[in-house]
Amino acid sequence: LVTIKCDVPIECRLEDLQAKGPDAQKMRELFTLLEFTKLLGELAPTSAFSRDYRCIQSIEDLEAVLQEIERSGRCSLDLETTSLNTWKACIVGISLASTPGKAVYIPINHQLKLGETQLSEREVLPRLKTFFANPNLQVIGQNLKYDLMILARHGIQVRSRIFDTMIASYLLQPQGEHGLDSLSGRYLGHTTITYSSITGTGKNQKCFSDVDLVTACEYAAEDADVAMRLSELFAPELEKQGLQDIFWKLEMPLTRVLMAMETHGVLIDVPELKLLSFEFESKLKALETKIYELAGTTLNINSPRQLGEILFGKLGLPGGKKTKTGYSTSQDVLEELAKDHALPQLILDYRSFAKLKSTYVDALPVLIEKSTGRLHTSFNQTVAATGRLSSSDPNLQNIPIRSEDGKRIRRTFIAPEGFVLLDFDYNQIELRVLADLAEDKALLHAFTEGRDIHALTAAGIFGCDVSAVSKEQRSIGKTVNFATIYGQSAFGLSRQLNISASDANTYIRRYFECYPGVMAFREKVLSEARETKIVKTLFGRKRQVPEVTNSNPMVRAAAERVAFNTVFQGTAADIIKRAMLTIHQGLPAISQRSRMILQVHDELVFEVPEEEVDQVKAFVLAQMSNAAELKVPLVANVGVGKNWADAH
Repeated sequence: LVTIKCDVPIECRLEDLQAKGPDAQKMRELFTLLEFTKLLGELAPTSAFSRDYRCIQSIEDLEAVLQEIERSGRCSLDLETTSLNTWKACIVGISLASTPGKAVYIPINHQLKLGETQLSEREVLPRLKTFFANPNLQVIGQNLKYDLMILARHGIQVRSRIFDTMIASYLLQPQGEHGLDSLSGRYLGHTTITYSSITGTGKNQKCFSDVDLVTACEYAAEDADVAMRLSELFAPELEKQGLQDIFWKLEMPLTRVLMAMETHGVLIDVPELKLLSFEFESKLKALETKIYELAGTTLNINSPRQLGEILFGKLGLPGGKKTKTGYSTSQDVLEELAKDHALPQLILDYRSFAKLKSTYVDALPVLIEKSTGRLHTSFNQTVAATGRLSSSDPNLQNIPIRSEDGKRIRRTFIAPEGFVLLDFDYNQIELRVLADLAEDKALLHAFTEGRDIHALTAAGIFGCDVSAVSKEQRSIGKTVNFATIYGQSAFGLSRQLNISASDANTYIRRYFECYPGVMAFREKVLSEARETKIVKTLFGRKRQVPEVTNSNPMVRAAAERVAFNTVFQGTAADIIKRAMLTIHQGLPAISQRSRMILQVHDELVFEVPEEEVDQVKAFVLAQMSNAAELKVPLVANVGVGKNWADAH
């Protein structure tokens, strides 16, 4: 019944098929990614994790440690504090490590148990002020911006060269986890002591200042030790991968720029926000009433399950996609339904107002720091895989800029008396980067001559002269221009423009006929990505794109979009960071009272004395224009106003 064919050519050896032991490194990476902490702890460490941790409780011991570090020329730093908020945090203790495996903890504000002793702030901080003023010292740490800002609030300016292990990890692998516990497990094979294991969680969680000194020392000194060990791994790896310049010359100096921006903050018009809150509440009530009328019943508008039952069950609207929890009422679904029905659009409007009200209108006044009267957002260097900055507490990059309601929120960001806000925005920077990298003759000529690139693209798509392009056609040209960079499919473009897939295909085909260099460059980028699983920006920033060879067409197409877009968005991000560095360095000589206060993607906002607008404007425009040498000019637009909306 069965015949075994024994002469089939086999290209592998029998011993290659033998079952082997597990790959510990791959298991460690997988367990770290999936946060399998218990399983990570069962793996053998990659190397012996010897430790020599001491609690410093005398001036003599403190002095000896600092002198030892000064001789070595480097140390890792970690603060234990009472809050993640840099404006509210008090220092509980300081950890320092001079070599791997050797670290100290200096408690200064613990609630002491019987028999425990500690040095006081007045004994430790003045000595640290002198210690960290040493420019020849290298200070290593994890998320150093946090520690440096708290030290600055306590009168200690760290003038030493800094090495942030979180940023180093991010540059080496942008999509990965960059927390210290995660990095320790992945790279050192060591499971760290967790904060919750010594402080507890929930209602029973205690402050770190209440932790006994022996336990606190083991936990805190370990953090400094792990950061030191990671730096020894990351430093040569950055050099090996050609990332040393972007680390030392861009990201590390940028940390200090962001510190200055966060410290200064921005002024908020609180009375105006309160008026907006009342107005938005009235609009939400009105929308709620209309939604109830069209639904024929009252309901919880924030409940997707109830909305799905009304839209697809009671009203019988088409296109319902049922999931395990009910019908989907995502934004995409509602936008499609809103083309033919009024109720879905009202729900979208309600969600938009509710989000603006809760995220900004009601939240911003609460986030204002009482001691400064200003809002202090946090800028993050290790979140967006493309290299862009993000912001949090609050996220200022998600305020809608095209809607009138979004503009009204921006209008509450104001200049103080005697000052104005200057808003600088790069003009089509990603398209200019595309022209430079693709070396497409038509694009290069258009930008060099200052032509309207959106009208030019529209003329090519619709087969007419540029002078005959209508406002609507130019808008389509603009959409197609950016759809190219974002790798949008014909289906996606058809939905965005509300046209047929056939017309969308025609637009894309004609675009590449107008700019053949773009298609050639795209193929070059994707070809290299398939070979190396990596894409690079103009300045050498890297991003891993392993899925570009995935057998699933949808997964592969998504990875290709990411790969192509990263080249332009990442390069644009690097350019504005370079501009920020030169502006920060040179601005005090132009205007001592002017401050760079916000960055939102391609936009920079400054607080400037009214009488110094002209010189600051000229200086910043020059720095932004010269931030990179491209084959086309870098152009920035500038606006002036008493608030952010008017300046933009």
